[in-house]
Parts: sequence; structure tokens; C-alpha cells
Amino acid sequence: MSITYTQAAVAAFALAGATATATWNIRNDRLEELNSIVNSYETAESWKVPETIKKLEKSVDYLNSELGLIAENQKYKKEIDELKVQVSELSELVSMKNSQISALEGEAAEREHFINGLFSYTEEVVLEKNNSVKLFGAEIVVALNDASNILGSADVTINNSKHRVEVGSIIPVSSANKNCDLIFNEFEGYNSIKFSILCKKI
Repeated sequence: MSITYTQAAVAAFALAGATATATWNIRNDRLEELNSIVNSYETAESWKVPETIKKLEKSVDYLNSELGLIAENQKYKKEIDELKVQVSELSELVSMKNSQISALEGEAAEREHFINGLFSYTEEVVLEKNNSVKLFGAEIVVALNDASNILGSADVTINNSKHRVEVGSIIPVSSANKNCDLIFNEFEGYNSIKFSILCKKI
């Protein structure tokens, strides 16, 4: 098949146009790539990269500090919760002990009432060494001559009658219209004693 001059010319122009178009597209792509690179450099320059990195490092340090505070607060919160549990348990224990004390006080009051029903007169007296006490006017006189909580004994004179007593000793005494018992309860300090007076109903 033969090609005319006109056909050859048209083909040459078409090839030249296609080549120019392809070359232009490639140039556009490269220019866009270069523009992107240049913009990146310009952005980096406007950011002042070293200063930005320092600011980021400070931000990271601040965030780490905040995270540390949060962890510490959570630790304290856990400790506070544990203390609240302990306080609640102690409150229950105190409440139980108070109930027991109230019950014991009630029992003591009942016993005191019972004793008062048995005796016409009851009293507790603390007596120091070389001192005396007069009961019922002067019907009964008790004097402490000597006492030693180390030896656990005391010398007393009751209505001119001498006695050596220990804790728990009971000495019967009587007056014109009373029959009483002196009960030595305990030592008060080094040289004093506490005793009770119980007088029976006649």
C-alpha cells in the first residue's frame, strides 16, 4: 500500500502532537512534585523546626508529669479507700464494745441495787497512813497505822483493836444498832488503802 505525501504529513503532525502532550504531562507532574517539596521546606522553615522540637519535648515532659500525678493520686485514692474500710471496721468494733460496756454497766447497776437491798448502809472510804475515819458519828473509828503495797498488808486499828489486813480481808464491826463488815478492797498508792463498809439490815 502506498502512502501519499498528505497522509505522511498528517501522521507526522499527529505524532508530534502526541509527543508534545506526553512531554507536557510529565513536566506538570514533576513541577507538582517540586512544588510539594518546596512547600514542605517553606513550612518547615516557618515552623522553626529546632524550636518546635523543644516545645514538643517540653509538652511530652509536662504530659509525663501529669501522668505521674494521676498515678500518684490513684495510689492515694486507693490508700484512702482502704483507710475508710478500716475506719468502718473500727467503728463497728467500737459500737460493739460500747454495747458490751452498756450491758456490763447495767449488770453492775443491778448488783448494786441487789446489794443495797441486802444492806442498810454501804460506803467506800480511802484511808491514808496515820489517818483515821469516824463512822456513824464516832461509833466506829478506823485508823491506818501502816501500809505497804509491796508487802501487800496493812496495820489498822478499829475501835482500839489492832488488825493486820490484806486485800479481801473482812472484819466484822458493830455499833449500838448496826452490824457491819469492813472489807479491804485494794491499795491506793504506796501507803493508803480503800475499804468498803457494809451494814446489814436488822
